[in-house]
Amino acid sequence: MSEHSEAFVGFDTSKLRNAVAIAEGGRDDEVGFFGEIDNTPEATAKLVRVPTLMASGWRWARFALPTLLAILAAAPLAAQPIEDKVQACAACHGDNGIPPDKSWPVIWGQHQGYLYLQLRDFKSGARKSDVMGPIASALERDDMLAIALYFSQKPWPNLRQARAGDAVATQALRANASVGCTGCHQAGYQGEGTQPRLAGQNADYMLKSMLDFRTRARGNNPGMSDLMKATSEDDLKALAAYLAGL
Repeated sequence: MSEHSEAFVGFDTSKLRNAVAIAEGGRDDEVGFFGEIDNTPEATAKLVRVPTLMASGWRWARFALPTLLAILAAAPLAAQPIEDKVQACAACHGDNGIPPDKSWPVIWGQHQGYLYLQLRDFKSGARKSDVMGPIASALERDDMLAIALYFSQKPWPNLRQARAGDAVATQALRANASVGCTGCHQAGYQGEGTQPRLAGQNADYMLKSMLDFRTRARGNNPGMSDLMKATSEDDLKALAAYLAGL
């Protein structure tokens, strides 16, 4: 791991070293790993669509990528306060940690290893997203590590999702026994390291993620795709409802 990741005040990388090294194939030198950022006028003219909650209901607002790049480039990234680096994240993930759209994930309190790997995969294209891809492409590895740490230290928000009924809970627990969710996501589905917390996550987001793994629309974890293909859609719906209410 690069010594530059130690540059962030208070950033303890010790728990991330092994997981990141394994995930990146043991790379010790990230130079050129993500390639060069495309700063051509054509590339920076791309627009990212983000949801904006209006008094009269939902509408889609256009957020210019050059604006985000200007925020990131306003000063050397290493010199910017972390609050400046993450200010664009609140549009989708919520300025209080509660996403305004239930199809977007909670990232407050999520594990730093998992958040870093998702940013890395958005940047490389291993995980596809018209929104997150352009945003992550403007970040360097150290920025991703610092952003992941920042959000991991936030408190997990209470989305006040209803607890699953007995029948749904029983179906979900039976599905867990079949595919072994807690083998990676730990007791209570709290996650650890590079494995995400599922307990209390948005139900809509979790169901979409599981279905995307199942169809391989989300391709950055082949193991998850195999498990989701071995699980019925009804069981996935039960799992999403059960996990959301924990």
